[in-house]
Amino acid sequence: MAIRGFRSKMKPIVWVITIFFLISLAAGYIATFRTASNSSQTAFKLNGEKYSIYLVQRAMALSEMNYKTRAGVNSLDQNIIGTITFNDYIDKLLLLDIAKKKGIGSMESKAKEQIAAMEANLGGKDKFKAAILARGYTERSLRKEIEEGLVINGLNQKIVQNEKVTDKEVEEFYLQSKFTYFKDKSLSDVKPEIEKLLKTEKARKTLAIDLANARKNMSLKSVNENLKPYLEKTEFTYDGVNVTNLEYDRILLSVLPFVEKQDLTKAKELAKDEIEKQIKLIKLIETKGIKVDSNLPLELQNTFASQELYTKLKNDVKISDSELTKYFEKNINRYNTPKSVDADIAVFKVLPSKKDEEKAKQEAEKLLKQATTKNFAELAKKYSKCPSAKNGGALGIFKKGQMVKEFEEATFNGEVGKIYPKVVKTQFGYHIIYVTDKNVADGTVAASHILIIPQVSNETLNLKTKEVSEIVKNLKSGKYSFANLKKENSNIEFSQKIDGILENAPVPGITQDMALTKALYAAKLKTISYIKDAGRIIIYEKLSETPFKKAVLSQIKPEVEAEYRNYMAIKELEEIQNSVK
Repeated sequence: MAIRGFRSKMKPIVWVITIFFLISLAAGYIATFRTASNSSQTAFKLNGEKYSIYLVQRAMALSEMNYKTRAGVNSLDQNIIGTITFNDYIDKLLLLDIAKKKGIGSMESKAKEQIAAMEANLGGKDKFKAAILARGYTERSLRKEIEEGLVINGLNQKIVQNEKVTDKEVEEFYLQSKFTYFKDKSLSDVKPEIEKLLKTEKARKTLAIDLANARKNMSLKSVNENLKPYLEKTEFTYDGVNVTNLEYDRILLSVLPFVEKQDLTKAKELAKDEIEKQIKLIKLIETKGIKVDSNLPLELQNTFASQELYTKLKNDVKISDSELTKYFEKNINRYNTPKSVDADIAVFKVLPSKKDEEKAKQEAEKLLKQATTKNFAELAKKYSKCPSAKNGGALGIFKKGQMVKEFEEATFNGEVGKIYPKVVKTQFGYHIIYVTDKNVADGTVAASHILIIPQVSNETLNLKTKEVSEIVKNLKSGKYSFANLKKENSNIEFSQKIDGILENAPVPGITQDMALTKALYAAKLKTISYIKDAGRIIIYEKLSETPFKKAVLSQIKPEVEAEYRNYMAIKELEEIQNSVK
């Protein structure tokens, strides 16, 4: 288990409604519930408050669509997904109640702002209303859900703010990550980041405990008959531990996408096996003196117990000088200061000229004459610049609206089993298209293509060097700076300082070629120049150069000790986890 497993940045627990990305099937679910239920019917009474069956079923339907999309499954047993989505809704209501008790106020004005932004993005109020009505929403109901999401987000933020972090905790985290995450950064530089990270981690546990206690103490009555199958109840008992259907179904859903042919029977076996391992591990961790909160779901019991055990193991590590020296020498490269340079780098984007475009078009037309249904895949693998080339150009099945207009028109108008008679130009380049299948009833088509992308020629690059030379002149005179270069010239697509450029590696994020690195190391300090690279022109200024420095253990002993403790604790924890069969 890597350290990031314990120090990961927690995503806020937010009830997110990504309404405009839900698949259209949601509308069908909503219509079904609308005809089958009356909004005046009660779904249940939670802590004395009634909730409408229509609102609950709608939320469950939308949540189901999201689960199917995220999990990558087409169909799910209704009892499984129903249990999960019903209890998700209960959790949402409990979180809102916790937020209210902690003084989180109304988010109505912020929700209205988001509604206004949605309207603008969709092209006006009428289009916005049509879009949300198709998915079972009114503006009022959507605004309410957005407001609830903002309230829960506000709750999480407040808990994070209220968490306390000591200077010792910050320093320990910094020391064990000094030569990795925080390389070349001082404690003062990263202290706010570490504090926020540690507070967020603590808040995760605080909110989980608050929610678990709220579930334990909630009063859930008058549950509608249609929803009773989804109530949390004991699914099975293992080694004296009652496992609920909710815990079982959540783990089942997490393993199902990875089971061959999504075999539900096999997935259930794996889920049960995983739960039994979790229970064994929790009981084993308890024997190490770690107290586990049994009110929490099993997965959280496991996570938090493992975190506490890791901390205990780390504090218990005994360090001898000989073992520390051995560890240091084995990992010395991470402590050495490599030779590197810092530089300002800007990328001048060069677009293909008309002549370059014409060359690509002619190449595509030549291939169109050569192409047959028999050799199409071979030609695609050899000449196409699309990632689909490795599959012989096959793009699979798609519907209208999923491809750019020109490509879509050609595929839907083309004849099945034939190559489209013309080269098709799109924003991506020139396409030779082979329509392999079409289903009029479903409105789908399957096609393969060969993509020829216009390449910037040396001639075109040379024509642009005059403009780049003028930019370099203005940088040298101080009229421009790398910091504001993008504002000064619309052809600059990147301009930024990059630190720690290594001598034997390409410049990260800029190029895969070594030419820029070689140019930087050969350049004199504070010299501005440029090179041509893969259809672009890269402008650079070498700011500083750091020589290689071999690490000395005595000079960095506290940092090495912190990393050694971390290494040994993780190693022992993994051995404990792997011992559970």
